[in-house]
Amino acid sequence: EKLQDILRKKGFKTIGNPRFLGYNPPFQLVGRRNEVIIPIEYK
Repeated sequence: EKLQDILRKKGFKTIGNPRFLGYNPPFQLVGRRNEVIIPIEYK
């Protein structure tokens, strides 16, 4: 929600729900890499 609020304040229009991308197994504690994708309207 924080990221969506920041995007809206910057003038971006979000057009979908956020998606979580986890690249590492849950038992890996160090060096994990994850991303959150939020679709925005592009003109």
